[in-house]
Amino acid sequence: MKQILGVLMLMGISLSAFPSLAAQAPAARPLTLDKALELAAEQNLDLIAAREGRAIAQAGVITAAQRLNPSFNVNVLRDTPHEGFWFTQPIQLGGKRQRRIEVAERQKGVTEESIRTVALQVRLATRQAYYNLALAQGKVIELQKVVQLARRLLQIAKARYGAGDAAMLEVIQAQLGVEQATANLEVAEKQERVSLSELNELLDEPATHIWNIASPLNEIPKPPLLSGLIEKAYEASPEIASLLRQLDVERSRERLYKAERVPNLDLEYGVDFNSPGQGGFREGPRSQITIGLPLFNRNQGLIAQSLATEDQLDDQIAAARRGVAGMVETNYLQLASQMTKVNLYEQKLVPASQQLESMAEESYRAGKTTILSVITAQQSEQSFEQQFLQSEYAAQAAYAALEAAVGVPLQ
Repeated sequence: MKQILGVLMLMGISLSAFPSLAAQAPAARPLTLDKALELAAEQNLDLIAAREGRAIAQAGVITAAQRLNPSFNVNVLRDTPHEGFWFTQPIQLGGKRQRRIEVAERQKGVTEESIRTVALQVRLATRQAYYNLALAQGKVIELQKVVQLARRLLQIAKARYGAGDAAMLEVIQAQLGVEQATANLEVAEKQERVSLSELNELLDEPATHIWNIASPLNEIPKPPLLSGLIEKAYEASPEIASLLRQLDVERSRERLYKAERVPNLDLEYGVDFNSPGQGGFREGPRSQITIGLPLFNRNQGLIAQSLATEDQLDDQIAAARRGVAGMVETNYLQLASQMTKVNLYEQKLVPASQQLESMAEESYRAGKTTILSVITAQQSEQSFEQQFLQSEYAAQAAYAALEAAVGVPLQ
């Protein structure tokens, strides 16, 4: 084997020239939030399944528009006339067919609202998954810096030990810090792969696709004024819109029940044969008209039920409007709170922790403090950096919740 490798090296052939021997890692592709939302709107399987409901609703309209079929009858009797056949055609009066079509068309509106609700849910889930991945990638970057700091501290400890200014215990403590930081980095990298898988699932992309987040966590859009958001939510909230659609359906259903009180008309026409005897005939026409009498059943119960349902939906709409206003206000204030927290970490806490770590490291290098002070300062800086990332993610989550409460994209 050594001789073969030697020959290959002499010939200038690299093992990397063979694809089977050098596995190529998939290249990461940049992904903005807008592009992620666009892919989800086009490819998300839950949303695609919801859109299939349009065909089902349209089939309901076709079914409602169908007319009643005629019936064909034949009789052979001992009485006269001995034979005959006739057709019976039911005729719907009172506009029943038009009312059925109206109900089915209103049901299409309910289906559209259901699709829009799923689309909003997918948008919310995609935004959360996108920034989950951004948070995971941010943690990996921060932990890579922590590993670098720990290794630099280890070098300082070794140098001081070599100069006789520090005990071997400090070198061991620094080495332990490197190993702990490396282990935390490995855990964060695995969590990044989990977040990547969750995003690919929502986008219906292969699990091998690797994304580089191009819209960072600190890009938090500023929402419009609260009063404008509440008015917009009244118009666009999926909960309110769905209830309004259901109210339209129920009102059209009430009109259908009232139309059904008008009885149908059955028209019968045909021919009788073979009626011997005085006044008989060989063949002759026959006809008959039948109409029901709405004496007892006039859909009283169904109409009363429909009216009660309309009253209930009116009350639910009023409650939903109040609930939506409260939810928008709560999420708006939550976003403002998170933005204040982000600014606090960005402008004060994180810079102060970085300065403290740098001062502790220089003091240790000069022999003015122990290694425990540096380790404590590094841990404090890492904690503030992680909390800063978490606060940015919380602000993005609050913005997504506010957008979901309003019912339309805010950008």
